Amino acid sequence: MSNKELQTVTIRQRIFFKMAKDITEYIRDITPSDELIQKLRDRGADIFTFLERKWCRTMPNSAKSWAKTQDNIALFHVTTYEEWLRIVGKKTQHDSQSRKSGARTDVAEPNEKLAESIWKIYNETPIRQERGF
Repeated sequence: MSNKELQTVTIRQRIFFKMAKDITEYIRDITPSDELIQKLRDRGADIFTFLERKWCRTMPNSAKSWAKTQDNIALFHVTTYEEWLRIVGKKTQHDSQSRKSGARTDVAEPNEKLAESIWKIYNETPIRQERGF
């Protein structure tokens, strides 16, 4: 990681330690190298956090000493199609323009493939409201 790439890394003081993270971790993959970890140590960082996006790329050869935590991906939980129609309201139910354009609604089980598909839709454009998304 070059010094230019380190410009997007923020280091924040917590109570007893300094935590570093890359603010562009949602739009680019980060593979911590020994060089990166040393540069972060030189800047005073104690902990470096980053995402391992399993649905699009797994971390090759991650160090055994790294602490990992699992995080939840929130999906909208609905038990029946009728419940969903009640929640979304009449405007969505009767949107004839979307039906004419071929949009349809299906019930799907929450799984990694669904999460990946939703992720791809949200990341079709990397910039929203003049900021990186």
